[in-house]
Amino acid sequence: METQGGIRYAKTLALQEHMLDVQFFPESGQLVQGATSKVGFKALNGFGRGAAISGVVMDSRGHVVAPFKSNHLGMGSFTLTADSAVSYYAVLDSSSAIRGTHRYPLPEVVGQGQTLSIIHNGEEIGVSVYSSYVENDSLFVQVSCRGMLYYNIRALLKKRRITTSLPAAGLPEGIVSFTLLNRQGQRLAERLFFNRRADTRLHIDLSMNKSEYQERSKADLSVRLTDNSGKAVRANVSVLVMNKDHVGNTYLTRENLLSRLLLSSELRGTIEEPGYYFREPDPAPFWELDALMLTQGWRKYRYDQPLLDTLLFPNERYPYISGRVTGVLSKKAQAGIGLTMMAFGEKPSIAAQTTDSLGRFYFGFPEVYADSLDVLIQSANKAGKNRDYTISLDERKPPPVVYNQYRAVERMDSVVSYVIQKRRERTKQEDAYRLSSGEILLDEVVVERRALSPQQQEVLDRYGESDVVISGDAIQEKEQKWSYGLYSVLMFNFPEDLRITRVGEHGGHLHADVIGGGPTLVVVDGIPVLGDSYDLIPSIPPSEVKSVELIRYAKGFSQLYQEVYPDTPPLAIPTTGSVIAIYTDAGKGVYAVRKPTGLLQTSVPVYSPTVEFYTPRYESPEEVASARPDLRTLIHWAPELTTDDNGTVETSYDHSDVAGETIVVVEALSTTGEVGYKVWKYEVIP
Repeated sequence: METQGGIRYAKTLALQEHMLDVQFFPESGQLVQGATSKVGFKALNGFGRGAAISGVVMDSRGHVVAPFKSNHLGMGSFTLTADSAVSYYAVLDSSSAIRGTHRYPLPEVVGQGQTLSIIHNGEEIGVSVYSSYVENDSLFVQVSCRGMLYYNIRALLKKRRITTSLPAAGLPEGIVSFTLLNRQGQRLAERLFFNRRADTRLHIDLSMNKSEYQERSKADLSVRLTDNSGKAVRANVSVLVMNKDHVGNTYLTRENLLSRLLLSSELRGTIEEPGYYFREPDPAPFWELDALMLTQGWRKYRYDQPLLDTLLFPNERYPYISGRVTGVLSKKAQAGIGLTMMAFGEKPSIAAQTTDSLGRFYFGFPEVYADSLDVLIQSANKAGKNRDYTISLDERKPPPVVYNQYRAVERMDSVVSYVIQKRRERTKQEDAYRLSSGEILLDEVVVERRALSPQQQEVLDRYGESDVVISGDAIQEKEQKWSYGLYSVLMFNFPEDLRITRVGEHGGHLHADVIGGGPTLVVVDGIPVLGDSYDLIPSIPPSEVKSVELIRYAKGFSQLYQEVYPDTPPLAIPTTGSVIAIYTDAGKGVYAVRKPTGLLQTSVPVYSPTVEFYTPRYESPEEVASARPDLRTLIHWAPELTTDDNGTVETSYDHSDVAGETIVVVEALSTTGEVGYKVWKYEVIP
């Protein structure tokens, strides 16, 4: 227990690195009396990572039932014929359990149940079903891949068993789900199986313009894609070029397009070394893929608890907005109101609908890759005439995510340590070059200057820099249902900057002054508001305001005052004062600010934009001979290339100052869904 700043926190330290947690996963969810099935297992060390183990399975009578041995990720499987008269446990050999527990119990054997076993027989996939409930009954086996149903097998149990087979070529590559159902449609068991079909992947041929490359030399890379029949394919291609000295062997096991589409997207939990299962030229053996399916793809169905009828967080298949329409003064739902939604994205779209009996609406729009999307909703009554209604958008809150500030158990990762070491070496060399060439190294410099619109630049040039900037979003967040204009929001939420009082006879109007700034004048969209129009400012709709900026002791105040109040005697004109600059969506001054009838204008979040990275080009002899070190880890990245009708695409890049083995990783996805992946290596000489 440690104390820091009066706050206590605790951290667990692993005193035994070789402490193991071994879990067992029967093929169909449970071990059933008399049934022979596979049992997957997974061993984790004290840091939650896979650990290689080996040993034997024994029963409570002391008999050895089966040997087992995992891969280097701690996963494997063995075959067991279950007997409910005994219990089973695994015994690790001395090399697997240096300290701690050597014996780990297997799940208990149930007397009745069903098992679904899948056997890989070369070009055939064997399906075996066993049920101890009834001897003769009809059961169903559904075979699906990525949500698409390929086979629906209906068979009659014969002596409690069903045995059949399917051609592997009849199923696509990837995780195939075999689901056992009874006559009522209830799922009894499920087994995931990986159907490996490398022959269906895209063929990638690479060629370069030279047979030998030196440091800082330019490379022209050509990529050609064909299908298994040799026909050219149109596809989207990603090319990644790295120096092996900086990344080591992580490129062999890292996440790639194949592992992402075929593995990670359908399995729970973190898959260690996902690229290991597709590495070239020696992919992981099939039994290791099957062990992954048996463990992290394990499922068990239990019907002793009621099923949930609804999902708390349903899937969102595409961006959308929804909400409710009510009266302006009342909260009564308005049914049958015509709504028109316009979305101003890269490709503008328009849609129309009417509200339902509860006054609700729902608009979906195509995928747009941007931070936000501007939308405009127009409302009309049943006769089609534009009318004002209260349009409320549903607040979409994501499910809560709780982060653990401190890791319970942590250890320096070898890959992270290696990358940090290389980056430190690169930084030292770059800093040494800068110092030797006369540069002065500064600490982090933060440049604080916002982008200005033409109107803001005009106000800056004439009146000076703003001392306080209140954004339109901040004003709209503070707006209440009882708010009656811009000044009513500013009055109660920004009292430290503005003083708003009522002036004039017979109730008058609200007038704003900058606190500590003397007499105050108002400029809307760069246009001075004349003295007889100040009563229009308080009623500006907050939804139409982009920002409100306060300029204390503005430049040229006397000239502005004379422009606003032209009848003021020269000796009565104040020499100093402040300016409130208001910027609106209309951008045409106070007379053009009004809320359109029956319109709601807003922005909704969609997707994040793409990011581009700089890469140097050595196009002149002076640049090639420059002494500035170039120690980039990433040599080239082109994530969005498209092949032509001949299945070919080309890209160019310049090498860095690091000689040695260079790795090219090419990933491709065709327009019809075929996947391609290839790793290529070549040498760069000093």
